[in-house]
Amino acid sequence: MPGVPSFRGCDACHKQKKKCDQARPACSRCKRLRIPCVGCGERRYKFINQSTGSPSATSRAAQPACQGVPATPSNQRTIVADAFLSALKVTDVRFDLSIYGSFLKDIPKRLGTNEALDASVEALTTALPWIQSRRETPEMFDRYAHALKTLRLCLDDPVKGRSPDTLCALYLVVVCQGWIARRDDPIPSHHVAVAHLLNIAASQNWHGSFESDLVATLCFLAITESFGNSQIKLDPRLWSQPRHLGPRTPALHNIETLKLANVARASALVQNPHGRWPEVEFTYKLLQADCAKLKHLLSQMSLVASDTTPGSIQTSQFVRMHVRLQAAYGFVLCLAVTFNMILRVQEPTNNSLVSDSAALVSEIVTVADMASAYRPLGSSSMPLSLISAWMVTDNAHQRSRVEKVLAEYQADFPSTDWLKLANILRAKYEALSSGPWDLRNFTHEINAGLLQ
Repeated sequence: MPGVPSFRGCDACHKQKKKCDQARPACSRCKRLRIPCVGCGERRYKFINQSTGSPSATSRAAQPACQGVPATPSNQRTIVADAFLSALKVTDVRFDLSIYGSFLKDIPKRLGTNEALDASVEALTTALPWIQSRRETPEMFDRYAHALKTLRLCLDDPVKGRSPDTLCALYLVVVCQGWIARRDDPIPSHHVAVAHLLNIAASQNWHGSFESDLVATLCFLAITESFGNSQIKLDPRLWSQPRHLGPRTPALHNIETLKLANVARASALVQNPHGRWPEVEFTYKLLQADCAKLKHLLSQMSLVASDTTPGSIQTSQFVRMHVRLQAAYGFVLCLAVTFNMILRVQEPTNNSLVSDSAALVSEIVTVADMASAYRPLGSSSMPLSLISAWMVTDNAHQRSRVEKVLAEYQADFPSTDWLKLANILRAKYEALSSGPWDLRNFTHEINAGLLQ
């Protein structure tokens, strides 16, 4: 309410808290400074909030004059959901979260019922700025630690531990771990837990697009891990229905080796090819055919991309498709060079296999080099293909090319020393080449960070 009259000097003296002589038409200070003298002699009032001692009266006095427009309700869940929605709206494919699964768009409406999912989403959105700025904050590590703790509690719960939301939370923690974990950290492997929850999903026969896309994405993650981790055993019912790698991309539906049933079969062959050499050769030829299909698709897209301005490419669905095709091609090339290696151990004098290997390694380097424009997230699957190429090649020039491209990717996710991992796998390969075939521990060292 209005109080008693206060300062009567001009506005300039009042602002600078100087004594004003109130001379007309301008005070001496304004005249000396040659500035306009405004408000001299006017009565000013100071407004004081009066309280009757009643909290309700005080709150009513503090209410804005505009009534009938309620404030937007806000709590921790809505804050987390809004932050995650903002992250999903990023159109730059270098930081596009949809690379981790099309089901991510359905997560915000599922928040508020599973503590592990809420905590993992908050950890992911808090860590995402690090991907863009490379500036670490204590908050992102705190949120990640909280997500781990909350996830353990949910996994121990007999009901929540068997839910799709907990499986999704586990996956987001794996993604977040790949972003911010450090090399010297004791990194736990969550892939066995992922496989366990997937087998529960098979027995419960989850329905819905969210659950279906989630299971397909994590099946791929677990099956790929099973190439070198014999502890991972998945229920075949998981791929009894047609499922494909990644989001529903029509261009990939004709790629047979990307169907989960075939990826699972390939994993079983890599782990134990004994007595199944005709099947190994058939799978290798199938991989070669799919490599040719994907190479043709990418070459067609590259022609279209050459006529598009960079600014529009970064925000178009076309580029998202390009990223998906590159990731798929890189994975199929990785499988092809692995099966080539298996056959060369069996037939070391087969010159055709040797030339095929050189061509596959060269193609991996070419694709990874092209995909580098979409780093870090848009091409985060490429290091796996590169270390496979480095592992199998004996050509010094090719190995140098692989190391050069791999060094670029190393800067994106420092938690895994990719070249060190490639050396470990190379030593395993050389041991296989000179002795009996045993892949039970062939790629066990990759468990801490096979896929970013």
